Amino acid sequence: MKNYCVIICCMFLSLLVKAQMTTYQKYFGTSNKYDYYASIIPFSNGDIGGFGRVMVQNDPDKFDMEFIRLDKEGNYVIQKHYSSYLSTGQIEAVETKDSGFVAFLGQRLYVKNRPTFRGATLCKCNKYGKVQWAKHFTSSKYANFLVLGVIQTKDGGYVMQYSLSHDYLSFYTMGLMKVSSTGDLIWHTTYDLGDDYYTRYESYSLMEGPDGRILIGGALQCTGDDCFIPYDGVILTFDKNGNLHKSLYIPGKYGVNFLLYKIFLLKDKLLIYGNYAIIADTQTNVPVEGTAMSFQYFLQKKYPELLPQRFYTNIYMKDGSMVQINKYHKDYDPKQKIVINKYDSLMRICPDYLSSPITGDSVKATFIIRKLKVTHKIHTITVEDLEVTDTTTRFLQTICSGVAPEATYTKISDQQPTKISIYPNPVNDMLHIRNLDPHQNYQLSISTSMGNVLRQATANKVNVYDWQLGGLKAGMYYLSIRYGDKNVRLLFMKE
Repeated sequence: MKNYCVIICCMFLSLLVKAQMTTYQKYFGTSNKYDYYASIIPFSNGDIGGFGRVMVQNDPDKFDMEFIRLDKEGNYVIQKHYSSYLSTGQIEAVETKDSGFVAFLGQRLYVKNRPTFRGATLCKCNKYGKVQWAKHFTSSKYANFLVLGVIQTKDGGYVMQYSLSHDYLSFYTMGLMKVSSTGDLIWHTTYDLGDDYYTRYESYSLMEGPDGRILIGGALQCTGDDCFIPYDGVILTFDKNGNLHKSLYIPGKYGVNFLLYKIFLLKDKLLIYGNYAIIADTQTNVPVEGTAMSFQYFLQKKYPELLPQRFYTNIYMKDGSMVQINKYHKDYDPKQKIVINKYDSLMRICPDYLSSPITGDSVKATFIIRKLKVTHKIHTITVEDLEVTDTTTRFLQTICSGVAPEATYTKISDQQPTKISIYPNPVNDMLHIRNLDPHQNYQLSISTSMGNVLRQATANKVNVYDWQLGGLKAGMYYLSIRYGDKNVRLLFMKE
C-alpha cells in the first residue's frame, strides 16, 4: 500500500511540475509597420522561430521579412531582417538538418503602385540566421505563387508546395517542386484540381513518407450561389520523382464541411485531421466516421506521440505547452506589433492565467473518400539566384512573463461542467445562450478551429442571450464565453 501511495504522489508531482512552466507574452518589431502575414516554427532544441512581414520605410508597396528566434523561456537568441528588390508576401518555413532554416516566400514587385506577381523565393539560412543562398522561381504561365508549405527531405533536398494563379482570386491549380540541398531545380509538377466548381486550393500539410513518397493534405473551396458545401478535403500522393500516385478527396455533405488541415501516417493507415478527425485506409468509396474535436485535444489526449506539431500559427510542444504567434495584442497597435504567446500545459498564460477547457469528442459524421479528378498542366519553371541581404537587429519587448501560481489556477476538469448551455445545436439562424448570470457581464466570441475570431458580442446582465448567426457559413465553430476570471468554450455546428 505504501508503494502505491508513493507512485501516486510521484505522478501527481510530475503533473504539477509539468504545469509549472514559464509563460510569456512578448512582441517584436521596429518603428516599421507590420502586415498580417506571420508564421512560426519549432526547432529541435526547444527554441521557436517567429516570422513577420515588415513594411519598409512606411512604403505600402514594399515589405521585407523579419525573423526572431527565442529559447524555451522566451529569451532573445537572434533577430534578423531580410531584404531584396522584391516585396515579400506569404511566408512558410521549416528547420533544416543543420539547425538553420529555409523560408519559402511569395514575391511581388510594385510598379506605379500596382502589384506585379513575381513567383516565389526559397531562402536558406544557417543557425545564426545568415543567408547562405536564395533561389527565385518564376513560371512561364502563372505569375502568382501562393506559398503553402516546405519540407526538407531525407536526401537533404527540399520540396515546396504552392497554388498557382494569374490573379488574387482563383487558386485551384496546385504546384509541387523539388530542389537539391543547394536550391537547384530537380523536378516540378502542376495539376488543376476538380473542375470549375472550385475556385481555391489550400493546404497546411506536407510530409515525406518512409519510402520517399510525398503526401499532401489540403482543401478545395467553392464559391457562388450553387456552393452548398464550401470545403472538401483533398489527399494527394506523389512518388519521390514527382509522379502523381493517387488523388482522393473527402466531400462534405449538406451542412457539414470537411476542411482538412493535417495528415499523418499511422502504420498502414492515414490519420486525417480537419474539423473532423478520421482514421482511413484511403480506399475509395469506403465510409469512414469522423469525430469533431479541437486540435489541442487531438494531440494532447489522443496522439501525444506526434508532438511537437505546428498547426497554423500555433506550436504544440512535447511538454504540453503551446506557443502562438499573433499579429496583434489588445494593448498595442495591431499594425506595428507581432506578438508571441506561450501557454503552459494547462493553457494558462500571464498575467491573468486564464485556462480554456480542452474540447473532447463531440459531433460525429460519416464521410466517403472518393477519387478526385485532376488535370496535369505543362509550364516551365525558371530558377535564378536572388541577392538577399540579412541585417542583425534587436527589438524584443516583454508584455508579461511568469509561472502560474498553484493556488490560483482553475482546473480544466472543473470548468467543463457549466450551467451555461446553447440551443439549438446544430443551429440555423438564431443561437440561444442560456443560463447566464443576470448579475454578470459576458464577453462572447465565435472562432474557427484555427483560432480565427469571426464575431464578437457582449451580453450584460441577462439570463438568455440570442445571437443572430444567419450570415455565418456552414461548419464547426467554437463559442467562447468569458466572464470574471473564467473562460468557457463550447463547440457548435452551423447549418
